[in-house]
Amino acid sequence: MPKPIKKKDTAMKKKSKVISVIIAVTQSKWMPVALMMLALLVAVLGVAGCKKSAPSESGAHAHQYTCSMHPEVVKDAPGDCPKCGMKLVEKK
Repeated sequence: MPKPIKKKDTAMKKKSKVISVIIAVTQSKWMPVALMMLALLVAVLGVAGCKKSAPSESGAHAHQYTCSMHPEVVKDAPGDCPKCGMKLVEKK
C-alpha cells in the first residue's frame, strides 16, 4: 500500500480554497454592479460614435445648384455650368 503524501493534500486544499474564493468573488454583490457599469460604458460609446450632424439650412451646403441644360452637373455653390457656361440654378 502506498504511503499518503501530506504535502500534496495540503496543496490541493489550498487550490480548492483559491477556487472557492474566486467563485465567491464572481458571485458577490459587486458583479452585477460591474456588469451594469460595463453595459453603460458600451451604450455611451455606441451612442457617441453614431451621431451624424444634419446639414443646417443656413449652412453653405444646404443648397445645391445645377444646370438646367445639364442636370448631371451639381455644385454646392452658385456659379456657371462648366459644359455650357449657363448660370447654375438652385436645385429643389
